[in-house]
Amino acid sequence: MAGQRGEVDVLNRSFRSRISLLVLLIAGGLGAAVWAGTRDEGRGAPEQRQRVMVVTGATSDVDYYDVLERGGFEVVVDDLEDWEAEAARVLGEGEGGEGEGSEDEAPEGLARVLELADERGFGFVIIERPSEQLDALAKLEIEPAPGDIEGFAERDYASLSVGDFAFPHVLRVDEPGDPAMLRLPGYGALEALYAQPRISERDSERLPTVEELQFDAQIRVAREMIERPRGFPAVLESAERGALESLAGDAGVVALVDAGQTGSPIPDPDGGVLLFRHDLEVYSDDAQTLELDVGERMHIDYLSPEALAAGLAAGEPAQAEPCRALAGGALEMSAMPQIEASRGGGAVAIATRDAEISIWHKQSGAGCNWSLAGEVPLPSLPGASLGVIAPRPSLGPVAPVAAELGVGAEDSRALLARVVGRGEQRLIRLWVERGPNQGRGPTRAGVSLVEVEPGGVDSVDLLSLEGVEIGELVFVDEHRMIVLARERSQSRRPEHALYLVDRRRPGAYLRVPVAFFAADRRLREVEVLEGASFLLTARNPEDELELIVLRLLPSAFAEIDAQLASGRDAELGAEQARELLSLTPEDLDARVLLTRRSLFGMSVGPAGPKGAEDRWVVFGFDDGRAPAELELFHLGGPLESRVITNNQVRDYMPRFVADGRHLVFNSLTRMWISQVPYSVPRVVALPSSRPRPEPSAE
Repeated sequence: MAGQRGEVDVLNRSFRSRISLLVLLIAGGLGAAVWAGTRDEGRGAPEQRQRVMVVTGATSDVDYYDVLERGGFEVVVDDLEDWEAEAARVLGEGEGGEGEGSEDEAPEGLARVLELADERGFGFVIIERPSEQLDALAKLEIEPAPGDIEGFAERDYASLSVGDFAFPHVLRVDEPGDPAMLRLPGYGALEALYAQPRISERDSERLPTVEELQFDAQIRVAREMIERPRGFPAVLESAERGALESLAGDAGVVALVDAGQTGSPIPDPDGGVLLFRHDLEVYSDDAQTLELDVGERMHIDYLSPEALAAGLAAGEPAQAEPCRALAGGALEMSAMPQIEASRGGGAVAIATRDAEISIWHKQSGAGCNWSLAGEVPLPSLPGASLGVIAPRPSLGPVAPVAAELGVGAEDSRALLARVVGRGEQRLIRLWVERGPNQGRGPTRAGVSLVEVEPGGVDSVDLLSLEGVEIGELVFVDEHRMIVLARERSQSRRPEHALYLVDRRRPGAYLRVPVAFFAADRRLREVEVLEGASFLLTARNPEDELELIVLRLLPSAFAEIDAQLASGRDAELGAEQARELLSLTPEDLDARVLLTRRSLFGMSVGPAGPKGAEDRWVVFGFDDGRAPAELELFHLGGPLESRVITNNQVRDYMPRFVADGRHLVFNSLTRMWISQVPYSVPRVVALPSSRPRPEPSAE
């Protein structure tokens, strides 16, 4: 019996334990039911973290859909007044929920909008300019209070949690100030939203739910948009370092601007260099990738010969000074400025989108001394070439201008030449500064009427040609121009030729067929060496590029030049026919200096003491391994050449400084963060194997 009683006691104790456990479970269930019945609860549709309501001001123009939907959120945007009207329609007039406003006062304004958001299942509400809603925010249960957030009045955005996420409402704001490098209006709204704890929190870090994983995948882009900008400074530093390393293979070459700047150098005829530069702005318009843009202003600086030498010696950008005498020293990039310079750099043309071309001339002497010479109309076709800038007038005595212009040479400086098309006809038009004889009537010069243009200039058509494609124009001096042309023909290959025209005898021209000195060649570029000596590049029948020196023998050229410079005795207003001047192959001397598979963009340096061919010429070439390098070639014997760049970028637009000691050029590079290329102006010292000339007048 004793054993049986012991078993009964064990059973009784076990039963009592189960009763106690059941009582605890019932008590716990009742407690949970009581808590669930008494706690605040969202109304309407269940809140969803990805659904966001944006409350804007009445005049907001920010595209929040672009920002927030890109990040993976579902967004509805409207201003406060419209949201209040929608709340009245959906919730009814004067019907307030619990927890918002006082017991005697129905919710209104922002509180009413939050009720609407709760009803519609929005997880969060974003408020534009939250400082304007301080009174409304003070009536809500908010954690933290606006006064507890440093600089709340300066914040652009605030976010509030809604419904089941809002006991109390969680308040978060955007970061203070404008985000570095970001050009993304409304980005602060994403910052304020992403700062909400319910955006990133999980019930268990080790075992996320399916809903949490789905939500993380949905807002992956938003997470990148928040996290990546924090690393932008380091990315930019790496990109700038890579751009510099792409230029590091060029021994003795120094950049003329700091990292993060771009520009172009133009040597002037007095030994200095103009530097047109502007800042590079690195930005992101998607908070994920970086791009390049130009700064708001283009700055015009002057580099003295001493500054160039000092910069080269130190291996760093030369110390420049603002050149305010030229266009005030700066140009607005919004005006889309275009810059062109004359051969020798003594004249500069500046064109902007909605203004005429202003022509500036360098005054005598070192330093930034410039004056406005005149204004020329823009080309009639958008995007067309501005034309070729005439050189600065010589500073000594000048030859007389044709009598029909009625003015002295010093009063009618050439400014710019341009090819103008009229159907099959091509006109070489020259703009000159208007002289003091303002009251004279229109006169005829050559084949075309002298047109009086606005801005104190006249235009003269130097030559009219039909069936001819005009290529490169180059000023020989302030009066004469050399022209490359290709004559179209249906019966044979187009024939290339050189034309020489002179403003003192419009309508007259010298034609030199390529058959006279380089048969079957196609002319590409021309540079003036001296007087009637020219340097040409031409493509031969073997598809190679040749560098050719062409001289018009003095005896023949003297007669031609005298005819061109003599002017006409024709009556003013009379139509002048074209007048062809000719010579023979025996009047020419031509020789091929070198042959290359690639040769382009040549520039000629100043002459040395031994004459026109005692000088360097520089040109670009592409050997297939690199985009373009620069090669120096000495015209005087013995023939000498050397490659001066060795990098993986395109080097172009080489120009000799007037003292003959330095060469400036551009290197077209890019940062790996962007596909947009930009130019880095650079300088290199030239070989000092021969005496250098003094700076010339141009």
